[in-house]
Amino acid sequence: MKKKIEYTLIDHTADYGFTLCAESPEELYANAALALTDLMLGDSLIEPRLKHRIEVEGEDRTDLMINWLREILFLLAGEGEAFSQAEVETAEESFLCATVYTEAFDPEKHEILEEIKAVTYHQARVEQTDGGWECQVICDV
Repeated sequence: MKKKIEYTLIDHTADYGFTLCAESPEELYANAALALTDLMLGDSLIEPRLKHRIEVEGEDRTDLMINWLREILFLLAGEGEAFSQAEVETAEESFLCATVYTEAFDPEKHEILEEIKAVTYHQARVEQTDGGWECQVICDV
């Protein structure tokens, strides 16, 4: 069953994006990957059939988020695998380590709603708030 997350859609000419909040950095990065997948594949049921270990580095938390989501995008665009879920073990200032679960993309089962070309730095941010963590991500479509 696909985990439902809450995020706010940002619809801009030739761009899509989202903002979302979480209680921890680990939850923020995991949910950002779900939001990106939701933009691309909507409510497609994606079973956690394949398992990958991903380590990502960045200059800061925002750079780390962009690099993380680029890895998630590459799974679909480069490897032909649809992202299902992530277990983010570590999400430090400049390093993320996660186990991600995917399923081979099947056009009979998975519908591409939006072709995401790239995750961009435009208006991207990751910040700690009084209530936890918040991010904003814009994608080129």
